[in-house]
Amino acid sequence: MARNEKQTREQLINPKLQLAGWDILDKKYIIEKNKVCIETPVSGMPKTHENPSGNGFIDYTMFGDDGKPLAICEAKKSIINEEAGRVQACLYADALEKQYGVRPIIYYTNGFTIKIIDGIYPPREVFGFHKKDELEYLIQKRKFHLVDNTPRAEICGRYYQMNAISEVIKNFQNKRSRSLIVLATGTGKTKTACGLSDIFLKNNFVKRILFLADRKNLVIQAKEETFDKYLSDVPMATIIEGKHEGAKDARIVFSTYQSMISIIKDTVKSPFGIGHFDLIIVDEAHRSLFNKYAEIFNYFDSLMVGLTATPRNATHKSTYKVFNLY
Repeated sequence: MARNEKQTREQLINPKLQLAGWDILDKKYIIEKNKVCIETPVSGMPKTHENPSGNGFIDYTMFGDDGKPLAICEAKKSIINEEAGRVQACLYADALEKQYGVRPIIYYTNGFTIKIIDGIYPPREVFGFHKKDELEYLIQKRKFHLVDNTPRAEICGRYYQMNAISEVIKNFQNKRSRSLIVLATGTGKTKTACGLSDIFLKNNFVKRILFLADRKNLVIQAKEETFDKYLSDVPMATIIEGKHEGAKDARIVFSTYQSMISIIKDTVKSPFGIGHFDLIIVDEAHRSLFNKYAEIFNYFDSLMVGLTATPRNATHKSTYKVFNLY
């Protein structure tokens, strides 16, 4: 069904903003804290023959507690490719940055596909819009740096574990959001993931971590035998069989794929927004059935690290594809 821009906003974009907890003003040209404002006036745009004044109107602007814009969204009607709004959205962001001293997160969408530019990683597709606190954290993350990236020897002191961590960090610093750690069985993949998590948490490089495995015993084992032992002061929670008490406030959440799928499928009641987790650790990535559980990786907008032994190229193409290696 072809929709014009008004229908695209009302039927496709507005519900996704509301799902992320945003209140959308129904009057144009108004600026209000903690709201999504529509047709927000902006000046300082490039002057052209079509726009000699250099003024414009932003389709959606998400304002924070301090009255500064957290994000903007350029909307196109559903039959137009969302990329058509990218240049315009960036020009709006330039103008707002000059006015407010902070560059907002940029979305551009045709209602079906939503792209984001956050100033950290390359433009990418996202499932929906971020909640207010998630946008605030994204903007803060632009200033985050890994000051101390040396793993604690008691967690993972073997040279190949330290090399793996070093390569993952290098990958992220080079603006690649996904990494795959390949270590033989019995060489301490879970300890490597724990050591990496420790570095990220103590440097405030990530706020919340999701550890996924495809079997209940692997989830419990990772938490109780490794993470509880070495990161005992970090709030953790386990999600098994759909029970997620305490998971919303935990820094590290351990879950099976099946449990997480059941939670995010009910997007209205899900305690997790798309930006809730900064890092997803995928245990036993070579048998994680990415096609079956792709919804998880499409839903969350986060960094991702996979742990695997020796994935076979022919059998596990989905693993390589998910981690941008195929």
